[in-house]
Order: sequence, then structure tokens, then C-alpha cells
Amino acid sequence: MNHASPGAAALAVELIRAGLTRGGRQVLADVSWRMTSGEHWAVLGPNGAGKSSFLSLLRGDLWPSAGRRVYVLDGCAQESPIGVRERMHLVSADMLAAWRRRELPVTAREAVASGFGDDLFLYRELTAEEEARMEAVARTLGLANLLERDFTALSHGQAARVLLARAVVRRPDVLILDEFADGLDAPSRRAAFALLGELAADGVSLVVAAHRPEDLPPDITMAVRFEAGRLTAKGRLADLLPRLEAGTASPPAAMQVPRPARPGPAVFRLEHVSVALGGRTALYDVSWVMRPGESWAVLGANGAGKSTLVKLLAGELHPLPGGSVSRFGRRASSLWDIRRRVGLVSFDLQNDYPAATTALDAVVSGFFGHLGLYAEPSPRQEDAARRMLAVVGLAEAEGQELSNLSYGQQRRVLIARALAPGPRVLLLDEPLSGLDAQGRGEVRSAVERLAGAGVGLVLVSHAPADLVPAIGCVLALEAGRVMYRGDRAGYAAFLAGNTPQAG
Repeated sequence: MNHASPGAAALAVELIRAGLTRGGRQVLADVSWRMTSGEHWAVLGPNGAGKSSFLSLLRGDLWPSAGRRVYVLDGCAQESPIGVRERMHLVSADMLAAWRRRELPVTAREAVASGFGDDLFLYRELTAEEEARMEAVARTLGLANLLERDFTALSHGQAARVLLARAVVRRPDVLILDEFADGLDAPSRRAAFALLGELAADGVSLVVAAHRPEDLPPDITMAVRFEAGRLTAKGRLADLLPRLEAGTASPPAAMQVPRPARPGPAVFRLEHVSVALGGRTALYDVSWVMRPGESWAVLGANGAGKSTLVKLLAGELHPLPGGSVSRFGRRASSLWDIRRRVGLVSFDLQNDYPAATTALDAVVSGFFGHLGLYAEPSPRQEDAARRMLAVVGLAEAEGQELSNLSYGQQRRVLIARALAPGPRVLLLDEPLSGLDAQGRGEVRSAVERLAGAGVGLVLVSHAPADLVPAIGCVLALEAGRVMYRGDRAGYAAFLAGNTPQAG
């Protein structure tokens, strides 16, 4: 598939001692870097290093507060992003959040089609050529059967593919990808990388920020590394890659471990549960029991129903008639009672959380089950929140607003929010998404300790390394149906085709 546009201009960009200030805080300082047409760069560094700010500065979404940014378009230099931004397409988690905040119905087709403009919506009809290009990209990324679905109701992995399709339908000169592979299953990742390979061969420059080596497309050859807002290294990716996985430290602060779980009624009991979401059935006839002290991994491809199951357990969705859900031995539980016992981390929670909330208030709000803080916390609650911010490595960020934190730092805040009240169960939907190597190590260690102490755990992930050793059971879903439920050791045999589905 060739997306080349006739007479496409070469685009280069140079930053000359550039700096950037956001929210009264310097996030980039003295950055000098140049990318010529056709080069492919990885952007590396820990959470809060300034990677996303660098990408926004590169694309022209933000102006430098110091130094210069120079674009060279077809041999002509300019400092303004006018005429350039539409040639530099971006994929980031913030884009999905922007659609959700609009609260307007939009199909996946409409979201992809908006890529032919420079807004969330395209206010004109597509040409026949544009329609054909959109259909071709959708087929390449496995989206053909999703185009008429509600975009905001798609799984995170499905939405990520829609955003990638949106970014490439109108062939860019530069494609900027900010943690775009988070939440993609293996087939979706292969399809995305194949498309990116075609674009790279066609002369499109790739700039990709990532925390995991497997999230970098094979075409990337060069890299820059940021630390505390400064560009500390640049050169060949092969030379900088070993530093990407450095720093898997244990939690930097002590944490209180709850008492072991006592025998009692099932934590969750689902009987013949089906769930409708976005006008379609997302779960079919699911029966499953989780007992006190058990830890489960929920596995499956993008769109299998994993996040829908988490929302159901959290009380955010309800079963269709004929199915029943009980939590902690009770079939009727108030949302407040569920939130008091259950800690939740999910993409939707992060997207929906008020951006002006400080990190400390966001963690304290976990005691009240609200998005935001609407009551005066007790000293004990504030102390517990501070301890958990230290556990996730953000003790110094308690007064910062979420909008001034990186995506990975925001995820750490929400993990601290889930842990602080001492829940009986943790529902973790891709909890390590956006975290650097040290953050993943710290959170895995904390979750492992809690699970070992008897806190129930339901963890959704596409990365095998994210499944902590304490997880002993697996619930595997496919197209909304249970394909396997049973012990973790038996799941490997099931995948090999040596055992029937566990009952």
C-alpha cells in the first residue's frame, strides 16, 4: 500500500538551545537537536523527563520559551509551525481523552476520517480517493469491522489502532508516536509495525517515544535520551537501548501490608453474565468465581472484553437480564460500598480524572471513591496518601497538578490512589502502561507484596512480564466469551492444545 502524495516536500526540523516552560515550571532546557528528512528516532527517558513536551515542541503545538525551533520545508527555513503542523501527525493517549471530554457520539470511521483535516472532526465529505485510502489503511490495521462502532466505546488497544489509522490516512512527512503501542496485542502490534515499515520505506520520518524496547518499530535507528528536561544523550539506538531497561529498583518507601484475607464468601461471583456496551454485546454468558485471597490474570486479544469485565466488577456496568453479579457475598451493593473495598486503575479512570487536581488530592480521593476531592480528608488519610506517593516514587510531586505530570506519572498517581485506602481487591487494567523501567519495578513489587498478603488481584495485561508471580489463576476471554478459567500452570497446556477448557 502506497500512501505517497505527489510532490511531497522534504521536512527537517532543528532545535537550537530550546527551552520550554509549562505551568510555571521549566520542563525542557537547552535542547539542541536536528532531524533530517527520512530519519527515524526513538525518544527515551524516565517518567517526567520531558519526552512528551519535546514531541509537542517538535510538532509546533507549543512555542519554545527559550532558544529557537527552525523548520526547513522543501529547502525554505521558517520558525512558525504554520504550514508544517499538518505535515507532522501525532498519536498520543491525550487524543482519546480529548474525544471523551467532548461527549459527542463519533464512530471509528469519523475518527479516522478526521485525519484528513487538523481537528477532532472533519466538517466535509471525503473524496472518492480519500474514502479508498481510508478503507485500505483500515484493512491493513484490522479495523474494517470496527469502523461503524462508537469510537469512545472501543477497547484501548482498538482505539490505539484507530488513532494510528487517523495519523497515516493523509500521508505525513513526520509521524510522531507517543507510547502508541501501549495496550496493543501481539497481532495488532505486528500489523502496526508492518504499516510503519511501509511508511518509513516511503520516506516518512518516525519519531517514537517508548519505555519498552518491544514498543519501538524495527525501522528506528537513532535515539535521544532525556532526563529531568535535558537532552543527555543522542546517537545510535543500539548504543542507547541498554539504558532503556535500567533502574528496576524496589519500592523506595516502606508500605503497610494488610492482614491476610480470611475465609469467607466469594469476592466476585458471576453467573451467566452478558453485558451490552456501545450498542453491542461485549460479554456473553460469563460464569466465574473469585475467592478470598486469589489473584487472577485476565487475558485476551484487543476487544476480547477484558476492560468490560473490569468495569462490571467495579460496578460501572450492569449485566443484562438473566445474569447475576455478587460482590463479597452480596448481590446488591451500592457503588460507594464497592469503591470502599475495591481499588481501580484503568485507562478510562485516567482519561476522566480532573486535570487540575493535585497529586495528593487525587490519591486522597481514593478514600471517598470520587473523581476529585469534595470533602476534607483526615490527617490519617493524608499520611497514607503521602506514603503511597512515596511508594510509587512521586513523593516530591504531591503539590503538582495532574496536567503538569507526564502520562506515566499520572498513572503512578492513580496506582497510589488505588492502594492508599487498603482495599480488599485491586482491579488493575494495564496498570504499568506508560511507566518507565523503574516505575514498573516499584509497582510490581508493591502489588506482589499486597497479593502475597491476601489482597485479591485482577490484573489485565498484554505483557507477560507484568504478571506478578503471586498471580495463580487465569481467566482468558475471546470475543466476549470465556475460553479458559483455571490455574496459571494449566493455561500454558491449554494454549498448546493439550487440555480442554477448564471449568
